[in-house]
Amino acid sequence: MAEMLLKVIQDNFSTDLLARLCAVSADGPYQANGFCGKLLEKLGIEDNELALPVIWDAAHILNLAVLDVKDSNTDSGQHFQRFIKRCNVFNTILANGKGFAFLQLTDSSARRPVSYACQRFASSSYEQWEKIEKSFASYWQAFDLLYPNRREDEEYQYMIAGSDFIMDLLAFLDTMKPVVDLMLRVQSLDTPVWKLKLWWPSIKALMAKASNEYPVSLPKLNKVMGSLKAGCTYNAVTLLPGWLITNVEGCGGNKTYT
Repeated sequence: MAEMLLKVIQDNFSTDLLARLCAVSADGPYQANGFCGKLLEKLGIEDNELALPVIWDAAHILNLAVLDVKDSNTDSGQHFQRFIKRCNVFNTILANGKGFAFLQLTDSSARRPVSYACQRFASSSYEQWEKIEKSFASYWQAFDLLYPNRREDEEYQYMIAGSDFIMDLLAFLDTMKPVVDLMLRVQSLDTPVWKLKLWWPSIKALMAKASNEYPVSLPKLNKVMGSLKAGCTYNAVTLLPGWLITNVEGCGGNKTYT
């Protein structure tokens, strides 16, 4: 395809035009590298890194920053991964089959829960959290119908209705919103990558404020912060103690968790 496009340019314009082409990579550099290689071949250029560098588009650069945090082995990375694991429980038990039937029975307008899509932009995965926030009460009612005789140590219930989960959910929604809004803005194909440098300082300032003025600068979390405790209610759901299993001892019905 790259060769065909270059031939069209050569047939309709002067050969010198090839040396002045300018383009934007719209889906990361992997696809663009092939076009770049063919162009370098036609122009007889060997120093490809300096002659025609292929860079990430602005949306991918932002997403790489999110992935650097999420996939790291730091406390922040592990917390991010644990939060995703908890969010995915809704998809595991309620997105299909009997679980989804109970969800529809509980609330026909409830949005089907989705899993965190690692292959998609963080802006798309952000929608998973919004669905959980909007349909949390319906999700819990469906879960309650699905497991009416669950044991007190049933892990799922603490993963999705622990007071710490709601706190994390609202904190992630508040913290990531400026980044997601910027990511959506720079996904426009006519947005040059340098715009990211122009717009990023304001986003950085918002995130610094969120860190220094916690939780006041996080509107969703701050609104209900005082009531996010075990035994209190959130969206008509009685919250449970927080969930974080660090050790399991015993086997079968004699397991103990810490």
